[in-house]
Amino acid sequence: MIHSTRRISAFVFLSFVFFQSACSGRDAAPQESPRTNTVNGGVVALPNSSVVVVSGGKVRAWEPNGQSGWSLDLPDGDRAVAPPAAAPNSVVYIRGAQALYAVSPEGKMLWQAKYADDAAHIKNIVALSDSSAALVTGDTTVVCYATSGEVHWIYTLPDGDRLIAAPAAAPNGLLHLRGRNRLYAVNAEGKWQWQVDAQ
Repeated sequence: MIHSTRRISAFVFLSFVFFQSACSGRDAAPQESPRTNTVNGGVVALPNSSVVVVSGGKVRAWEPNGQSGWSLDLPDGDRAVAPPAAAPNSVVYIRGAQALYAVSPEGKMLWQAKYADDAAHIKNIVALSDSSAALVTGDTTVVCYATSGEVHWIYTLPDGDRLIAAPAAAPNGLLHLRGRNRLYAVNAEGKWQWQVDAQ
């Protein structure tokens, strides 16, 4: 009888300890893993069938047959903050923390457009049908760079709306923007075409 009582007491005690641990774990704030602004393993296939991989500040290409191609380092110790994007003319666009870079299919730096990196959550680059490149700044504005590296147009979402997804480019030249409240279509000149509620 004594042994049985001891077993029950031990069981109750262990159950209480387990319950307390579970509750304290539930109430404790979750530990966030450290964030990084670099991209490891960002990959894009070019229209010429070669493949480009970005890892931190290193950019490397592989030929269609799997042989190693060109490689380059982003200048000034810059590091990629988004996966690369391939334009229809096989130019590769890379968004660094300091600038947007355009790299030729042969691995030559064509141009770089400096900008002050912001706190935008959406850092993807979108290559448009005319081989220009668009990127998000501040989660409210899209900036399009021409193939020469000049700013082609700037579009800001109306009514304080904010982007919640990466822009999507269509073959007809329209760029689709998903805001919190609406879906927008912008043409190749950065002009509003239409919008619909998308809640």
